[in-house]
Amino acid sequence: MRFHANDCFSVTKEAINGDTMPEVDEYLIAGDTTKFEVSASATGTVIGRVSEIETVGADVYYVVQVTM
Repeated sequence: MRFHANDCFSVTKEAINGDTMPEVDEYLIAGDTTKFEVSASATGTVIGRVSEIETVGADVYYVVQVTM
């Protein structure tokens, strides 16, 4: 699968490294593991920006707009 700028996808907390979950307008960057890292600024290998946070039942989804 290939992503293009402005594509969107969602992830849950299991895809994010650590206990700090992103807020809207924060960035997900490629980390040293298979999980994303959270960054307040667009530094490093930026995958995308969190554009929305949606809750469905007990699950929280972080909607990411691709910026690559």
